[in-house]
Amino acid sequence: MNAIASITGAIIGVVLVASVGSRLREWLLKKKKRKDKDKGKIYDVWNKYGVVGLGLLAPILTGALFGTAIGISLGARKISLVIWMSIGIIIWTIILVTLASLGVTGFLSIYK
Repeated sequence: MNAIASITGAIIGVVLVASVGSRLREWLLKKKKRKDKDKGKIYDVWNKYGVVGLGLLAPILTGALFGTAIGISLGARKISLVIWMSIGIIIWTIILVTLASLGVTGFLSIYK
């Protein structure tokens, strides 16, 4: 039950950040024209793995909310970012809850 609450809360947060973040990005881009000379390594990684890689890795590496903000700032489409971030959240929640459960079970079996 806690896993479902965790997944739901994280996905709601991702949707909110994606909604507000896309509007904020548009506003910032209008305020400041960006130069495309040297975008740096983050763009190289973004071009290689895209929204799928970000959605699957961000929940465990940076957190889903910060990962969503990164994706929006890099110009990801909101709906695909939310979908892939949700998939990543679900996968990592299942993995971490399973590992925690096995760890507690193993710990209890050692000390019985």
